[in-house]
Amino acid sequence: MQGNKVGFFYSYRASIGALGIISLFFAYDLIVDIRQGELDSAHFWFETLMFGMTVVLLLAQIRLVRSLHSGLRQQQEKVSRLTGELMQRIEQRFGEWNLSKSEQEVGLLLIRGFSMKEIAEIRGVKEKTTRHQATSLYAKSGLANRYELTSYFIEDLLSAASRDDTTQTSAR
Repeated sequence: MQGNKVGFFYSYRASIGALGIISLFFAYDLIVDIRQGELDSAHFWFETLMFGMTVVLLLAQIRLVRSLHSGLRQQQEKVSRLTGELMQRIEQRFGEWNLSKSEQEVGLLLIRGFSMKEIAEIRGVKEKTTRHQATSLYAKSGLANRYELTSYFIEDLLSAASRDDTTQTSAR
């Protein structure tokens, strides 16, 4: 998906570049026509019209790209803020559940979708130890498994995003 976004912006840059080159061509041709005194010809007025339309399209493209960049920047800031809020919420809940440091590490890795084997490898412990810590985390939290753990926090994230969207919509 990221590749499509990059290609999308490159295509707009390419169209801006092409319109800029076309505008320069028409501007040069108009200057040549003026120097040759061809101000009364249909050719001159047609090129003037084409030059004007090309410049208008160029300015519209530039404005669109700026708007898209601004919107993208706002969305990136929103994602960053929501991610920070989610991490705060996770840390807060882990504290309320009195999880040990090891249980918190396992919990974060479970939420991120790692398998028990992968978590054990990342942490440099045996898989049995990881499973024991996960079981302890579930018991302290009152949740049954990794899916409930993950959905518990995803609900918070979706609720925060929904509240944020509602706030932005009402502010418009």
